[in-house]
Order: sequence, then C-alpha cells, then structure tokens
Amino acid sequence: MNELLVLMSFANSHHYSTVENTHLV
Repeated sequence: MNELLVLMSFANSHHYSTVENTHLV
C-alpha cells in the first residue's frame, strides 16, 4: 500500500508541475 501511495503522490506532483508549466507558457 505504501508503494501505491508513493506512486499516487508522484503522479500528483508531476501532474501539478505540468499544469503549472502549461499555465506559465
């Protein structure tokens, strides 16, 4: 379960980072 939480957290961080990048551009 910990692995799943880590994957979910990583996916969320990457998603938000991409959104911020797109918003900047």
